[in-house]
Amino acid sequence: MADIAMRERRVTEARLLYEKCASLMPKFDVAKRKKNLEIQVLAGLATTSEAREDWVGAQQYIEAWLKLDSKSVDALRELAGCLLRQKNETAPWNNL
Repeated sequence: MADIAMRERRVTEARLLYEKCASLMPKFDVAKRKKNLEIQVLAGLATTSEAREDWVGAQQYIEAWLKLDSKSVDALRELAGCLLRQKNETAPWNNL
């Protein structure tokens, strides 16, 4: 539902749904599905932050996403965009 809300540019609704999902995450007990869902939630929270031009917040969510999936091209691309918008020339992924 959060992904649909975001596609329809209902950013506030999407944000609330992603946050609700994140709050329920500790109760989820299937490890592989939990990881995939955590990545989806972090990507969604990053997207809502980007929509609000909160580049620092988006960067934090993307970095958490990279901790779960360090080889994600999508996460690295999103991180690069956040860093460019912050005019931050240091690339944290150089240490990967």
